[in-house]
Amino acid sequence: ATGEVTPFYYDGKNFDTLLATTSITSINYNWGTGSPAPAVSSDNFSAKYTGDFDFVAGDYNFNATADDGVRVYVDGTVVIDKWLDQSATTYTGTKTLTAGKHNVKLEYYENGGEAVIQLGWDKQSSVDTTPPVISNLSSSNITQTTAMVSWTTNELSTAVLYYSSVIDNKTTLANSFTSNLINLSPSTTYNY
Repeated sequence: ATGEVTPFYYDGKNFDTLLATTSITSINYNWGTGSPAPAVSSDNFSAKYTGDFDFVAGDYNFNATADDGVRVYVDGTVVIDKWLDQSATTYTGTKTLTAGKHNVKLEYYENGGEAVIQLGWDKQSSVDTTPPVISNLSSSNITQTTAMVSWTTNELSTAVLYYSSVIDNKTTLANSFTSNLINLSPSTTYNY
């Protein structure tokens, strides 16, 4: 996802008085016992970060690490809500997004001690567990000890063919397969 973030820094835990603003490309801060800007005290401040980002369609994990409180919204929906005093802790929320621009907003407060705020997201990977449909299965060049077997699939896939004590492992993604069977036993029936 691409975009730019606008942070707003306030006095107090509840966004009391706007003290500073700037423009950034990511939220990844560990100020220790410091502060985000000269006008902001090192304790008892809050911040709002907001930006519109381009996403591809999919399920996303939003990961926020905060010391102290944090809330994350995507298109106005809360995905993380941990508004409490705490040492640096990471939380994950999930959200399904359509392709296009989406608004991401993070609210944060620092009460005392260390000051940490980080936000990132990643698209969940999906695994297709539906087996491909096999069609056009045929055999040719049949002798007493050899044969050729061919087939096609409806999608790119790999294949493993077991016969006798032999395994023919097709590890390259393809839609069309051919396997030359060798060392077949005469007068033995092989099913496919």
